[in-house]
Amino acid sequence: MRRRLGLSVMALICHAGAVRADSHLWFGSLNYESARLVVPVLLVVSSDEAGNEWSLGLTGWTLTGDRKTAIDSTRKRLWFARVTPINAQSGHYVYRDGVRDPAAEFSASSVELGGGLEIAHRSRWTGAYRVLAMYAPVKDLDPELVAYWKRPFAGVEIAQTCSRVTSDELFGSRWEGLKIGGAAQLLTGTHTWSRMQARVGAGTRVGPLMLSGRAAAFTGRSLNTVSAFVMGGSWDLAPPDLVVGYR
Repeated sequence: MRRRLGLSVMALICHAGAVRADSHLWFGSLNYESARLVVPVLLVVSSDEAGNEWSLGLTGWTLTGDRKTAIDSTRKRLWFARVTPINAQSGHYVYRDGVRDPAAEFSASSVELGGGLEIAHRSRWTGAYRVLAMYAPVKDLDPELVAYWKRPFAGVEIAQTCSRVTSDELFGSRWEGLKIGGAAQLLTGTHTWSRMQARVGAGTRVGPLMLSGRAAAFTGRSLNTVSAFVMGGSWDLAPPDLVVGYR
């Protein structure tokens, strides 16, 4: 599915407390497609020198909260929550061959909760191990899909990241070096389904220019309209998922 997207962004970043034990970061942007589709992005992150961190964010209709607490020098506890009361899975904007298809659009909301451990196995290798719970009721789809998502799912997620970089910009949007990562999810309830992905990215500076490239692979089992990967050129997706013009 293709998506034509006219997007302009206004961003403001403020960082305070750089010389103190505690630091706070605020980020905000306003994303515009049309008069009917203007979406805010807000993020605040707080951390201390002991390795504890919390963050609160708003991306469109999605509210997020994350908390990390240090157990020791290599392990942290992780907790997160994501709530999307409207337009979960980008169901309100579905495009086919570059044209919006109202007949394929649907209403959805979602709640995701999870917790686990983050372990620094090596100086450049970090693993995250989480238990997950998800509830994502939908409407305006086939009755079979509506029934499929009528009850919650629970499962596990394993994510691994490895990086060898000499410099990294704020939010990790650009870096010099190599980053490799992967994740796998397995969820079960009235049905069982899974998702897996792998990513690699490299960057180098050539004079005043920063050259970078990224690649990603996605696969899954027993996925449907709601659980399938959503990719495109919108603000609701992280940079590795951006494929401009597609949804």
